[in-house]
Parts: sequence; structure tokens; C-alpha cells
Amino acid sequence: MPRWRPPGSSVTDGARIESGPVAFGPDWPGLFLRGDDALNYALQIDHVLQAMDLIIAHNAEPVEAEAFLAVHLLRKLQTKLRSVDVSDPVHQARQLRPALECLASTPTLRGPGPEDTGDVEVEIG
Repeated sequence: MPRWRPPGSSVTDGARIESGPVAFGPDWPGLFLRGDDALNYALQIDHVLQAMDLIIAHNAEPVEAEAFLAVHLLRKLQTKLRSVDVSDPVHQARQLRPALECLASTPTLRGPGPEDTGDVEVEIG
């Protein structure tokens, strides 16, 4: 879960959201990846894709469609992971408020949830 510091600390104090699952209210969790993690995963996927390309190219037997689909989806994931590279002039991230402000804010729109009581649970750790 997101890590946070008490009010008054700033990102320069070390407050930041780490890679991992993040849920907004009662909604399903999504996955947040920090840019440094995303770029490292993209690099590792590149090594896997190079190996898969060699296997496919040198395989005498027909390759199953699932293998081609897997390669295609890994390339799409790799492109999304690399999109956080701030040295890329195409980089256009959505700029949010500092993490601590986002974690401390109250929701403006509440989504429906089972037995929605309005209580917000925050896991600290």
C-alpha cells in the first residue's frame, strides 16, 4: 500500500508513493509503478523479447498463435513502461499534486461500493 508521512512533510523529506497496488475508495485496486521501476521492467522485458525473437526465428516448427500474441502484448507493455522516461521529448505525464496532498485530500466524487458507509480505510506501513 502507499507509504506516507505525517502532514507537514514533503516529497523532499522522502514522502512518496512506492510501486504497488493503489485503491481509490471502494474501487478495485490498480497498479502504480514508479518511473524508475517501470524503466527497469522495460529493460528486462527487452531481454526476454530478444530471446523470444531468436527462438521464433530459428524454430523449424510453426509457432503457436499464443506465442505471437504474448510477444505482441509484451511489446505494448514495454512501450507503456518506457513512456515514463523524462528524457524522451514525447514525455507527457499527467501532473498531480504532491503525493502527500493527494493522500490527505477528501474525495470530490464518491463511487458506489458495497455497504458504503463513507469511512475511508488507510493502511500505513
